[in-house]
Amino acid sequence: MSIDNFNCHYRANNKTWMTGLLFQDFVHWFGARMTGRKVLLI
Repeated sequence: MSIDNFNCHYRANNKTWMTGLLFQDFVHWFGARMTGRKVLLI
């Protein structure tokens, strides 16, 4: 079984920190999937 089968977006950092670049990538990916919806991220 591969992670591609789960329909999710996975990125990692060697030191397990959430870097600004990883967060920006996530927000861009998430925003593209939520077009036409009202979403609040807390």
